[in-house]
Amino acid sequence: LEKLKNVPDKKRTARYKVAIACVFPDGRSFTVSGCCEGKIGTAPQGNGGFGYDPLFISEIGCFGNVAPELKDSVSHRGKAIKAFKNELKKYIDL
Repeated sequence: LEKLKNVPDKKRTARYKVAIACVFPDGRSFTVSGCCEGKIGTAPQGNGGFGYDPLFISEIGCFGNVAPELKDSVSHRGKAIKAFKNELKKYIDL
């Protein structure tokens, strides 16, 4: 935060990204990804989440302040898990 103290709000963009790969014993495979756009706050907010969550501000607010269920609905991990489940259904019966 010290290095960003003079960076204007418009330039404090940030994103979380994640990728999941699945490889079956027979060699079939697939990958999915998830991304959540946001910005870096000026001070930590809330006690929720972990890592940079108290600094990451998304469309639903600061990840340190939102309920886990709400965060999962827009987070990079939540999006990737949904995509993973949808893709996995093409390979096995769930």
